[in-house]
Amino acid sequence: KTDLAQAKTTIKRVADSVWKDEKLSRSVLEEPEVWGVEAFGPDGVAIRLVIKTRPADQWKVMRELRQRMKQAFDEEGIEIPFPQRTVWVRPDGEALPAAGGSEGPGGPKSAKSAESADSAKSADSAKSADSAEASPSSAAKAG
Repeated sequence: KTDLAQAKTTIKRVADSVWKDEKLSRSVLEEPEVWGVEAFGPDGVAIRLVIKTRPADQWKVMRELRQRMKQAFDEEGIEIPFPQRTVWVRPDGEALPAAGGSEGPGGPKSAKSAESADSAKSADSAKSADSAEASPSSAAKAG
């Protein structure tokens, strides 16, 4: 959990250090601006930073900025989020129900309910076959 005010202050400080750096000051044309929170995503918050550079110098400026930004974030305890997933493994091998319901339309069924459905279908098929053999008229209707 990161304090957004701290993150914005750190970003501005680092961007200003690049702007004032003797090696890069000719590449950065204006004072960098932190515009603020741009978006909320599933893995973090995007904060917009704008730096105006000379044509074709943006690549070296951004490489240096990112390196300094990572170092400053580490020093200040600001975490850079990354996508994370949780995988659940059941020791008995039974499938977990789908999120939002167990047997809804289009949703997967548990292993036991799938076996029950298959057994019911087999039993229905056997009954139909028995009925067809017992009654020649039903076989003629089906054919």
